[in-house]
Amino acid sequence: MALEFNDIALFQDLTPEQRESMQTLATIQSLQKNEIVTHEGEPADDIYFLLDGKIELTTSSLMGSPLVMDVIKPGDLFGWSAFFEGSKLTATSACSTDVKVAKINGKAFFDRLMENPEAGMKVMVRFSETIARRLKEARSRLAHLLGNL
Repeated sequence: MALEFNDIALFQDLTPEQRESMQTLATIQSLQKNEIVTHEGEPADDIYFLLDGKIELTTSSLMGSPLVMDVIKPGDLFGWSAFFEGSKLTATSACSTDVKVAKINGKAFFDRLMENPEAGMKVMVRFSETIARRLKEARSRLAHLLGNL
């Protein structure tokens, strides 16, 4: 069952009005299995929230084959480099299944958070927790991969 925008963990500490304000920025897209959502190295303009399906994040390896960095599940975000102006995407995101995503322009998202510092702080705390968890998981996968060489 697909999540609704209001089910996204990043927004769980917001009031209904604050969540609605964020939702007005979102464009909902349905994509098919094997479609590429973003390409590594592209400008990071948009943040994506997965509502349904699975997405694989891959990066180029020195061997030339893609390396799976993460599997995004409903409720997770990707394309978070868009929080940082002038950033490039660090991974390619591809649909492992048919998916439904909410897409928000990074600058508009950041501006909305700045308009309401209380909501912005709550979102940034959740954002930091998400990034810390993902980096820890990536480090663990990398250590496992290197241990198998």
